[in-house]
Amino acid sequence: MLFIMKDVPNKPKRPFLITLMSILSVYAGLRFLYQAFLALIVAFDISNMIRFTVGGIVFLSVGIGLWLMKKWAVHLYALFAIVNLIVLLLVGKFDVWSVVIPGIVVVIGYIQFSKMS
Repeated sequence: MLFIMKDVPNKPKRPFLITLMSILSVYAGLRFLYQAFLALIVAFDISNMIRFTVGGIVFLSVGIGLWLMKKWAVHLYALFAIVNLIVLLLVGKFDVWSVVIPGIVVVIGYIQFSKMS
């Protein structure tokens, strides 16, 4: 007996670049959380631990959001990139790659924005 389901909507396929950005974001989030753990255990540096923990949570959230094709993930990454640029300027660690790489990610995210929910 065959069942034909007519009312099941097809989910849009996740674009390759969004999949790649999602995987890299989750990886970066896990690395940030690992660095937070090291900052606390090895150096007992609370300020770096907090910074790495916040970064890790944001990157994990962005990675999961991109995997689920959510628009808020692109907005969250763009906001985090702006805050990060301001912090880098204030501490004197700013360079060209601090703008180029987040800029590429944000542009790709907004190009694929219409496919997200």
